[in-house]
Amino acid sequence: LALCKALQKSPHADVEEVRAAFRRGDAACATAHVTHAWAAFEAKKGDARSARDLYEEALRRDPSSPYVRHAWGLLERDVFGDAGKALEILDRDETGSTLLAVAAAETRYAGDEKGLRDALLALVKPRPSRDDA
Repeated sequence: LALCKALQKSPHADVEEVRAAFRRGDAACATAHVTHAWAAFEAKKGDARSARDLYEEALRRDPSSPYVRHAWGLLERDVFGDAGKALEILDRDETGSTLLAVAAAETRYAGDEKGLRDALLALVKPRPSRDDA
């Protein structure tokens, strides 16, 4: 992964060289972390379909990763314009991630400021603690 990141910053590396490094890294490690980074690279380079496939693979490798779920959900919403698919991805969270809850609210209430405000306030309302007994 470090090589891939270094190549991305190098003015002398081309896109195919970076992709080849990601392929080698993915073959050697096969972790969600590497695949997520590769998907983000592809999205940044404008290859949304490859990014989508890689996010799907990263989530298969680590179904509980809120970071992969967030990135993939935003790709579906912002690049593909598919709010329904984005919500399907974001709402499958089982970790209770605030990051995903906020992204889902922004997707669900796009254009509805009051609905979004109410949803966000519900996320931050104080929850009783064990000391409140």
